[in-house]
Amino acid sequence: MKKSRCVIDLMNSQSSISGLFDKSHVIITFSNKSNARESSVSEYIQEHWNKTVQKNPLMFSGDLLSVVNNNSNPEYIKLDTILTKYDDYYITRTKEFQQEFPNQKSTNVLSTGCVSITSDNYVVLGKRSLQLSVSPGKITIVSGMADNEDIIKNNQVDVFGCITREIKEEIGVNSNEIKELICMGLIEKPRNQGIFIPFFGSFNIPFSKITERENDGELIELFKIKNSEKEIIKVLEDSTKLSSVAISSLKIYLDLFSILNNK
Repeated sequence: MKKSRCVIDLMNSQSSISGLFDKSHVIITFSNKSNARESSVSEYIQEHWNKTVQKNPLMFSGDLLSVVNNNSNPEYIKLDTILTKYDDYYITRTKEFQQEFPNQKSTNVLSTGCVSITSDNYVVLGKRSLQLSVSPGKITIVSGMADNEDIIKNNQVDVFGCITREIKEEIGVNSNEIKELICMGLIEKPRNQGIFIPFFGSFNIPFSKITERENDGELIELFKIKNSEKEIIKVLEDSTKLSSVAISSLKIYLDLFSILNNK
């Protein structure tokens, strides 16, 4: 669309593409295969997952999408995905698993997030529930993992639909209240074995209306900050309170701030 660039952060083992991508420039395919593991590995995952659920009965294992090929470039976001499970994702990321099976790769799960701007020009942030397994208690943006619900006709994956669903579930904003939704690129984190797609979303309702909406409970408290470069930089200065996806997304948003806000 307007501009894009590749960035490699060697210190954090993170590469990213920042730019403005509409639906025609985000091509994600799905192959009806599963993330096969050797029997000993599968048994380890199941055993340790059962122990995890015993400690936290609210956790459950559902279908997720795992990225097997990333052919993205500054012009297109291009990914190939297969089916995996949350228990595989959760257990294979642990240090214990990596020590036990050093040659086994963690699931490269696909997730999305959205820097959400209200009609009264605030960025919506929320505090994650302490009951969540990923980034509990951290300040974050709307985010979530792609799953089998996001597979549409011709074995394509609709990440625009995925983040629209997450916006509805986490902060109660309906699809007809989203004025604009733009993909801001892609973030790949080899150490964490994940592909994250950040979005910019502008709403036609104010922050006060969002606080009145019901949500799924993942965000137990909502916050607002002014939609300005100064305020976003200020929030990023205390990054220990932020989730990793919030940090990455807000940094890319700052890179594209002038374009997205028509300045």
